Amino acid sequence: MSLSFVNNTKVSITRGLKTISYRILAVSVQDATSTTVQVVICVYMPCFQGGNRDLSDEYVVTIDSLQTFVDDYGTLANITIMGELNVKLPLASKNQGT
Repeated sequence: MSLSFVNNTKVSITRGLKTISYRILAVSVQDATSTTVQVVICVYMPCFQGGNRDLSDEYVVTIDSLQTFVDDYGTLANITIMGELNVKLPLASKNQGT
């Protein structure tokens, strides 16, 4: 059990939460009374490539798994999602229209 302080409140990361994808890791953060105050999700998203069916399918499956997790745990506490989201951004020249 690891302890830290957030806003002068003692909290602990006590346990991992069950997920349905190997690409998603989730933990609950609890206060001194063992009340869950935050759920933290780390997700490793595959790249979405419309021309690559396997990657596109895995992307959709991961999004579905993430949605299922949020549906299951969203009423427990606030959820923070972070991780490697593999967002493909356009080149700066395309953004500027040149």
